[in-house]
Amino acid sequence: VQGDAVRLHPRQDRGQRELDLVQQPTEPGPIVAEFSEALIFNAFRRTLAKTGEIEPWAREGIKQAFAVALRPNPGRVKFDFNTPYVPHFQAQAGDAKALSLTQVLRAGFSSYDSGTDQARYVAQSYTLLYFLVFFEHDKYRMGLANYLKESYLGKGGATNFFKVLDVDEKKLEGEWTSFVKTNAAG
Repeated sequence: VQGDAVRLHPRQDRGQRELDLVQQPTEPGPIVAEFSEALIFNAFRRTLAKTGEIEPWAREGIKQAFAVALRPNPGRVKFDFNTPYVPHFQAQAGDAKALSLTQVLRAGFSSYDSGTDQARYVAQSYTLLYFLVFFEHDKYRMGLANYLKESYLGKGGATNFFKVLDVDEKKLEGEWTSFVKTNAAG
């Protein structure tokens, strides 16, 4: 049985079926994205002992980060988070209607699940997350982690985002835009 994202095949040495996560070279793996969402939810729930939800942009950005980082390797699953997924950066850098930082932060779940701008929201959520993790020697990484925790506990939103990261919106948007253009060039 074969599909775009998974292949089920018999293992010769055990005579049983094994699930392989296979990523297409030009497109993120949808099964990995959905699986990572479940892992993230469970990790927050177990760590914080509460039920909550992270912001839509963060949820989608993390899903995309796992999906594009998958490196199929027989016998194991390997991820490379350090290498940016250039097509998302190129899509944003070349988009005449690129979303503002505030638009990404305030978008609802439906923006990522359907609609004419779905691909735009998905790509820009990934570039924002990647930027927050890797910009200038991880300048915003700890702030992002704290924000995700607070968001899960119901203290999300754009205002708290800038407060937790301890940065002005204009400055952050400028840094993000520059980072996107640099990574789009490859």
